[in-house]
Amino acid sequence: MDQRTEIEKIIKHDGLEKFLLDQGIGQEAIDASKKEIAQEEKQEYKFYYDDTGKTAENIQIPVSQIRGVSRISSYSWFKLLEYSLLGVPSFIPLDSFNLNRISFLNWVSTLAKTNLQTINEIYQKADTLEFSCYEKNGIKEYYGINDGNHRTITAKIYGLQELPARRVNYYVFNDAKYQEFQLYKKHKKEAEQLLTSLGLFVYNLAESNDDILHPKQIEKRLAKLIALNNLYKI
Repeated sequence: MDQRTEIEKIIKHDGLEKFLLDQGIGQEAIDASKKEIAQEEKQEYKFYYDDTGKTAENIQIPVSQIRGVSRISSYSWFKLLEYSLLGVPSFIPLDSFNLNRISFLNWVSTLAKTNLQTINEIYQKADTLEFSCYEKNGIKEYYGINDGNHRTITAKIYGLQELPARRVNYYVFNDAKYQEFQLYKKHKKEAEQLLTSLGLFVYNLAESNDDILHPKQIEKRLAKLIALNNLYKI
């Protein structure tokens, strides 16, 4: 039996938490990984975070400031690792959990061969990680943007302080754009509520989820929808 298969068998029998404790991972780190939820890099960020044009290469980033990874979110870091090692429960659609199980089993097997003192050395050799960094009021949030989720997720649980990043792209919060975005959402919601109350055609006033409309544009589109409804009303 190879080590990957053996570790999978142990985790299935004993549970991930006991396996991690036996590996020397502290209970405090495990409990923290159960509470913190991996977030997504929100699409709307591009509307009110400015691209600074600055990038950094081959730097260390604080693991505590990593908020999410690519392709998957809304689960605790602990659950992400557990599901990635043992498989996704039947109540979770497989297409919503896009992580490579073999990569996780191989990586955890690699970490199991060493001790906590040398684990950091293993991570330092993995230099393919890339992140987006969003800064607001001096607070930074990092989101993984490429492969390597198995390394980032395990780093959040194994208690690493820093991760090596091959490249980081930096964005800064723009409050004026944020206020405009909130105004847009308010007008859009009001317009859709009006359409519903009038029994008119109801659909997203924007052409797509990525469109941002000025309030005047919403008014024009609303007027067009009312005209169309009157034209086809029986």
